[in-house]
Amino acid sequence: SGNEHRWCAQWYEHPEAITRLEALWRSWETLRLDPDLGMVTWLTNFLDPQLAAITSRSGTFARCTTQLHMEG
Repeated sequence: SGNEHRWCAQWYEHPEAITRLEALWRSWETLRLDPDLGMVTWLTNFLDPQLAAITSRSGTFARCTTQLHMEG
């Protein structure tokens, strides 16, 4: 597929995705307590780069298609 972003329906079978999503969760749990810049810091410094790493054409799900799951 020529899509800019990729997702795998079996994302839970990708160790890298699990690690990155766990890191996002942990960072959110800390930054959500900051009432001033916590949310924007998390979105721009954590969520955006991690989602790009996971879903880019060369990212975690690069070998997966809507019909085929390929680990690693």
